[in-house]
Amino acid sequence: MKFTGERFVPEVQGNIQLEHVHRYLQACSLAANKVVLDIASGEGYGSSMLAEVALQVYGVDISEEAVKHASARYQSSNLEFRVGNCASIPLPDSSVDFVVSFETIEHHEQHEEMMLELRRVLKEDGVLLISSPDKLYYSDVPASHNEYHVKELYESEFKLLLESHFSSCAYFGQRIVYGSGIFPENVEANIGFQFQTYQQTDHGIQASNGMAQPLYWIALASMQALPSISAGLFEQPQKSSEMVVSLQTTLSHREQDNSLQKNWIQHLEADILVLKEALVDAEVKQEQWKKQVDSLTQHLEQSESQLADVKQDIVKQERYMQQEFSRLNDARENTLAKWHQTLQ
Repeated sequence: MKFTGERFVPEVQGNIQLEHVHRYLQACSLAANKVVLDIASGEGYGSSMLAEVALQVYGVDISEEAVKHASARYQSSNLEFRVGNCASIPLPDSSVDFVVSFETIEHHEQHEEMMLELRRVLKEDGVLLISSPDKLYYSDVPASHNEYHVKELYESEFKLLLESHFSSCAYFGQRIVYGSGIFPENVEANIGFQFQTYQQTDHGIQASNGMAQPLYWIALASMQALPSISAGLFEQPQKSSEMVVSLQTTLSHREQDNSLQKNWIQHLEADILVLKEALVDAEVKQEQWKKQVDSLTQHLEQSESQLADVKQDIVKQERYMQQEFSRLNDARENTLAKWHQTLQ
């Protein structure tokens, strides 16, 4: 099935895998030789895990697509998937020993109807193992919203709902933690073993007897005495953790960005080199053009000087010709005057 965020699929890695698989590992410790109902079984991986130890497992989901997928992918003689919902479970009264309901209750508003149906299908000494995100730490504090959640519950609301339908309830807190673990070598041999958690906050180190600020609540509920169930740690190698993988992905992206930037710098440096060569060539041409302009300017100045000399020569020639013309004209006039006197 394709992961959309509405339901977990085992191909998805990271924190979400730790959270979901850890719950089913805890459920498997109570499912041995039991008739089990996995309500909102989704992709089917959890029902398949339960079927490895249970007598019979019924995986019930509201999605026909999910039921078809689970029936095709997970096949076992003691495993059956059916279409149904929390307010109408397709099983007879008092037919199951153990009900598992993980990440179900926040997807609808029929909480009372769901509790009544679970009570109906459970045997008198049957047990319910159910989880619910804590609205305070899941949504309010991080200011986030899950589009697939219809009605989330605060811790007090979750406990009140269960305790109004079951006489015996026990609670576990769950969230992803990063820190140091100290556990006894053998819990069963250490009768006085107590569980203590410490949290580093802005106000110092705070101690708690249970999980501080749990993201999810897991409850064990029954009308009879509760069976023994252990808390535990589902450890993931640090190199595979979502935080490390995220940092490695970020580092890989930065390395790719750096590589792209280096290539871009190389291209820029090559472009700058070409521009520098073009500039040098332009400067050489400019110097050549300057020399040509200087030569032309000098030639022009020489030509202008020569033109001025020619103009002066022309002026002198014109004056000389005017003087000669005047002299010749005077001589002609004198000659004419003499001839005129002779004729008289």
